[in-house]
Amino acid sequence: MVAAVDPLPPGTTSEYPAGPEEVLVLRIADPVHVRRPGQSANFPLYFYAKQARLNAGSWVFCGAGGRAEIILGGGASVLLIGHGTGVIGSPSRDEPVFFLHEVETAVVHFPEAGQQVRLPGGAILDAEKGPFVIEHESEDILRVRNRSKRMGRLAYLDEQFQLSPGDVIDLPILGGGMSPREEDPGFQTQTDVDRLLSFRGDVVLTPRGKGVRIRATGKNEVVGHGLRLRLEKGQEVWIDDFVTVAPTVAPDPVAAPPVVPDVVLDTGKVEAVDADGSSENSGTEDDR
Repeated sequence: MVAAVDPLPPGTTSEYPAGPEEVLVLRIADPVHVRRPGQSANFPLYFYAKQARLNAGSWVFCGAGGRAEIILGGGASVLLIGHGTGVIGSPSRDEPVFFLHEVETAVVHFPEAGQQVRLPGGAILDAEKGPFVIEHESEDILRVRNRSKRMGRLAYLDEQFQLSPGDVIDLPILGGGMSPREEDPGFQTQTDVDRLLSFRGDVVLTPRGKGVRIRATGKNEVVGHGLRLRLEKGQEVWIDDFVTVAPTVAPDPVAAPPVVPDVVLDTGKVEAVDADGSSENSGTEDDR
């Protein structure tokens, strides 16, 4: 068969060039395939050759029912469970240690501060410890769980989420991507640490309670909480600070009053109870 295009397009062979970092990929359950940088073909990891040393820029493919662990530099690791695809990053090029492109379930460990993993869509997960569990909960929801004892940070569009131990966050998977947006030098950032709002132009921001009121006095643009607003002169908008609202604490349980059994007075003859626990009448049928 003759190719319709000659030469063939490079595809992903030049998207992630080879880097100096070397990692170890372990096949725990079949199927697992890998692809070295610059190559267009994958090769499987068989049961008699369960591991491979790969350089940064290599791809790792895990099929349905498979399981693969990528041992990264500094002791970091990524465990792919089920269907998943990723690329080994090169921190020497200021890249995350791993790029997750597709994921069913992944478990990430960070033994050192400053290590990052890029999630599907472009969000960046940064932490000091692990594990963090990433799950493709539904077609348009990516779930991140902090199962470590340290804080985690998640950069999503223009937001920086702080994940405390035990926190779970659901991220909408957007068609336009979820990569953190670079800060525009033309924008000013509100100094209130409880809110992440950037603005430029003629606007007046009035914090009130757990929200902020924005009033336009001229041409303007406001960015924050996943929104990009351009208000007409004289328009006002209220933004509730739902991101930093503290979780509601459940009230202490109220003990139920003790149940008092009903007492029934027996005015008749008291039946004698023998040692076997059976009742015995005090007379014969004729006596009664």
